[in-house]
Amino acid sequence: MGEYLALILRKGFKKATEKKGISTVEIAIIIAVLVGIALIFRGAIMTFVNDIIAHMFPATSQFNNSQS
Repeated sequence: MGEYLALILRKGFKKATEKKGISTVEIAIIIAVLVGIALIFRGAIMTFVNDIIAHMFPATSQFNNSQS
């Protein structure tokens, strides 16, 4: 009987410690890391986006360059 009880307790403990999904704290940490990376590489990101916009809309980039 003792072995049976120990087996049930082990299975119950194993199920209790299994986690499925992501908790709110983990999501908050992921968002904080992404915001930190975006702030660190802000200049490179802005340059990259401006280059893409300049290639997609050349008339807009010429308009912006003539104003400065």
